[in-house]
Amino acid sequence: MLIGSGGDSLVSDGLYAAEKLRRHHPEAFKILTNAENYYWNKGVANFAWQSNEFFKIARMPVLKLDNNKEVIQVAVNDAVRDSYLDLPAHEVKQFYEAMKIYNDILYENVVTYKLSEGDILVLDNIRCLHGRLAFGDHSTRHLEASYLNWDEARCHRRRLQEKL
Repeated sequence: MLIGSGGDSLVSDGLYAAEKLRRHHPEAFKILTNAENYYWNKGVANFAWQSNEFFKIARMPVLKLDNNKEVIQVAVNDAVRDSYLDLPAHEVKQFYEAMKIYNDILYENVVTYKLSEGDILVLDNIRCLHGRLAFGDHSTRHLEASYLNWDEARCHRRRLQEKL
C-alpha cells in the first residue's frame, strides 16, 4: 500500500518483447540469447521457523531459449547481475546496445498502475518484468513479497508422489 504520490507499478511482458526483438532486431536478439551473464544474490532469508543464509549464483543469457529456439525465460535484474561480463572486449559495447534496444521495447509495452490497499499483484517472474516509478516527497509504502521457486515446488511434488 502506498501513502502519497508516485510509486506506480510497472509490468512488461518479457517474452512478447523478446519476440518483437527477434523480428525487428535479429542481431540484438542473437546477442542476448548467446552472451551469458552471471547473476548472484547473497543474504539471509528469515522465516518464523528458521533463518537461512544463502549465496546463489547463476550463469545464463538474458533471453534463454529451449531446444526449439523458443524464448522460455527472461533474466533481467540489474540488482543481482554481476558487473563482470564474460565477453571479449570488442563484444561488450554490442551487448549493451542490444540491452538498450530490448529495454526500449519493454518500456513501449509497459502497463502502469497504482496498487491500492488490499491489492495483490501476482506474476510469472520468469516471463514478466516488474518495477515501479519513483515515490513523491514524504511518500511511504508497505509491501509484502512472496516468491515460489518452481524447482523446489516440483521437487516437493515428486517426493510426495513417491510416498503415494
